[in-house]
Amino acid sequence: MDKLVNWITVRVCDGENFDDDKIAVVKYGIELMLLKIIFFGVCLVIGAFMGMFFECVVYLVLFTILRTNAGGYHADTRIRCFIQSMLTMIVAMLVLMYVNTATMIVLAVTAFLSGIAIILLAPVDSENKRLEKDEIVKFKTRSIVILIAEVIFALIMLYFKIYVLSSAAMLAITMSGILLAAGYKKSARHNK
Repeated sequence: MDKLVNWITVRVCDGENFDDDKIAVVKYGIELMLLKIIFFGVCLVIGAFMGMFFECVVYLVLFTILRTNAGGYHADTRIRCFIQSMLTMIVAMLVLMYVNTATMIVLAVTAFLSGIAIILLAPVDSENKRLEKDEIVKFKTRSIVILIAEVIFALIMLYFKIYVLSSAAMLAITMSGILLAAGYKKSARHNK
């Protein structure tokens, strides 16, 4: 992966008058972009393999939008991040595969509790991405607006009896809330 990132960085920066700091920023951006492409590609393959491609797409979109704005837990290494993300994705698809009244009730309760955590705690920054005061206000507002939109989406899907998509929205909120709380706890531990 590092060789590919370096190769792309050299191609992107070729002929540009970038200092070392600018090149490092470009390299970091390329690395993040490649990791996201690989992550989403593998997730979509898993979703297709499990016969839940569309549900996977809906879950990923809702989860990613909320998680990106609310922040939360980040693994310490790329490989750990990838493994944890894949396990989370597989668990999410398994939950969606077996949607029934009991799982919907559990998801509704956990989504409600996670929604409260998002409202109270978001955004949570990380060691690699510290937020300024104006960014905190911006991301908190976005997180709450996105949360409300996802709750409305879940309720509309529930009204039209599209239970798996309603569950996907509730699961996206739940997973975002869990990772937010874990990130908050990890951040509080490091700030002691």
